[in-house]
Amino acid sequence: MSTIRIRAATIEDRDFMLSQAARLASAAALPWHAERDVLSFQHRYMNAAFARPETETACFLAEDERSERLGYVHAEASTDFVTLEPCGYVTILAVVEAAEGRGVAARLMQAAED
Repeated sequence: MSTIRIRAATIEDRDFMLSQAARLASAAALPWHAERDVLSFQHRYMNAAFARPETETACFLAEDERSERLGYVHAEASTDFVTLEPCGYVTILAVVEAAEGRGVAARLMQAAED
């Protein structure tokens, strides 16, 4: 089993993150919408999330020992709807298909929670 490293995402990771849009759109399973419309929404949503100020967001990337990107998580500052307390909200969690089942998503979620 390979090592999984978590690090803060950088602007150099943006193309990788945007490349996950089709996978994210297909995971949404919205058969009442055309696939191209869901993919277009996914691109708009991701670009809007990445445009938020860094002081309001956290974005972490998982990579293996060869620096192959495995996935990422993007979280934003929010307010809990029930308690009205400040909280974080995960807006995007994506893992490449080849890394499924290796604990990548769990590691990314832990980084977002910390």
